[in-house]
Amino acid sequence: DRFMKHTHFYTEGIEGVREVSYRITKVALTQVSTIDECFDATLGLTLTFLASRADVFEFVADPLGWEPVWRPEAFQVLNTKSDEDMRMICSRPQLEKDDNSNSVYISINYTYKGRFLESLELWNFPFDVQWLHMRLLSQQFGVVELKDANQQLHHGCLKCKDNID
Repeated sequence: DRFMKHTHFYTEGIEGVREVSYRITKVALTQVSTIDECFDATLGLTLTFLASRADVFEFVADPLGWEPVWRPEAFQVLNTKSDEDMRMICSRPQLEKDDNSNSVYISINYTYKGRFLESLELWNFPFDVQWLHMRLLSQQFGVVELKDANQQLHHGCLKCKDNID
């Protein structure tokens, strides 16, 4: 699946540098308004990071009331039409064991659904082809570096260029 790209960013926190990977799990385009220069879409995003020893102990003690000791800040949408037009849904954090490395990871799913602004450049209507961007910003405490699959650095901004058929 072309949206299942693994990308990493690093954030320096109290316990040192943390590696957080993100994976785009869903992109759905529902409407394009050429007059308002915007589009309605849904974006699914999963953040995964290494669980601390305290996270594992607290989960074992109280699985239903457990919350991670640390979690990355949620991404903010930069090109939303208005705050009322964008909805972010965050799932409960899940612990997952990686049998290959014997490590425990925390995964959090985010869904962004709403209206995104896009400057439409229509030159050959109705045969135009145009990129529609969902611009997200990660504001973490400390230094943040995003790396895409090609190991290119994007400071503070997630970039995903995939065609939506």
